[in-house]
Amino acid sequence: MFSQLNDKQMKIDLSRTTTAAARNPVATELEELYETFNILIDGIETWTNDEQRLTNESFQIQTALLTLKEDLSKVKLSIEESNAYWKQ
Repeated sequence: MFSQLNDKQMKIDLSRTTTAAARNPVATELEELYETFNILIDGIETWTNDEQRLTNESFQIQTALLTLKEDLSKVKLSIEESNAYWKQ
């Protein structure tokens, strides 16, 4: 959704707005709001990208943890089997 907003970014002709701003304080305020809006969109996109990256990293860590648990179970079983063999 935010990328759609960023793609469309209110197609304002800044040169025309800048010229109008010299004559119209409302246009100046509109340009400032437009710039603020773009900064906020960039921040939201950064958060979204960070969220996706952290989600991916979390999934990779969870997968690695499951693999380590399986390996630990195999090692424990191997130790138990070795102990049983040596006790005979």
